[in-house]
Amino acid sequence: MKCHLLALATFLAIVPALCSQEFRGAISGAVTDPAGGLIAGAKVTVTEAATQTRVETVTDSAGQYAVPFLLPGDYDIAVKMAGFKEFVRKAMQSARESTRSSTCASRWATP
Repeated sequence: MKCHLLALATFLAIVPALCSQEFRGAISGAVTDPAGGLIAGAKVTVTEAATQTRVETVTDSAGQYAVPFLLPGDYDIAVKMAGFKEFVRKAMQSARESTRSSTCASRWATP
């Protein structure tokens, strides 16, 4: 009887860990100018290449951005900011693992 209770307790302890596995990925990074200075307020658009699903965000005061919860696929990243040329990186990441985040440092030239 004790053996059955131990097995049941072990099973119940493992089930929540198995259910918490995440299949989505993320893209995060920093946007910099040609001199390496961080750019706050830049518009970052992440587009899934196959479906054209878009997620938009804006860099924070430290020039950082994050786009979490991306389904597996290849993503294009576009960065826009007044006074700079648009930066585009095609198929930047293939979001396939839950714990993987890629960092993209975007350097763009003035117009």
